[in-house]
Amino acid sequence: MAKLFNRNKVGPDMYKGGKTFTENYQGHLRAHHEANPLWAKGKPKFAGADILGIIRARGYIRSILDYGCGKGGFGVWLKEFYPEVQYFGYDPGILGKEKLPDRKFDLVMTTDVMEHIEPALVDNTIQQLWDLTKTVMYNNIACTPTDERFKDEGEYKGESLHLSVHTPEEWRDRFMNVLGDDPKYSPFEWSHRTRRWHSEMRPRCVMIDERSG
Repeated sequence: MAKLFNRNKVGPDMYKGGKTFTENYQGHLRAHHEANPLWAKGKPKFAGADILGIIRARGYIRSILDYGCGKGGFGVWLKEFYPEVQYFGYDPGILGKEKLPDRKFDLVMTTDVMEHIEPALVDNTIQQLWDLTKTVMYNNIACTPTDERFKDEGEYKGESLHLSVHTPEEWRDRFMNVLGDDPKYSPFEWSHRTRRWHSEMRPRCVMIDERSG
């Protein structure tokens, strides 16, 4: 398991500056996307039912930010059910999707994203997710390593694509550590789930947080 939320890899200046990824790592992500067209297609396998349930239960949701959307398959799938909901996909590893809008969204979601964040920048990413959230924030996080590795040359060559691997409890506590002082931060639901991956049952962390007031 990686050192818990280690800030040493990218240095204190990057951490304090609010960055959520380094340019070097962004280059690795882009190279991996280009070399692997089937990777991160954004299918609703792990989060689809949750997101549909959130929208049904909260009729006011009219805008969604899919943070770390990969190749955008989730948005295509979602429009089959809720074509009226505005969907925006953001991913720094995908050309054309690498810019965040200057606005908030009714629902901000990540699926299989947080485990890919550079450990030094996890806190910054949590804060950015919350800053983009108007009402509901949803995170579905893989909690086990992956055998898939970066192959291109550079700092991350040979490293697992899951840079930040932690238990569901550690992820819950980290979100609370970053956001707990915000009086409008309200943890709504946390669950430690397991999902079948080939022949294994692997743990996942699912969190739904709300902005109150």
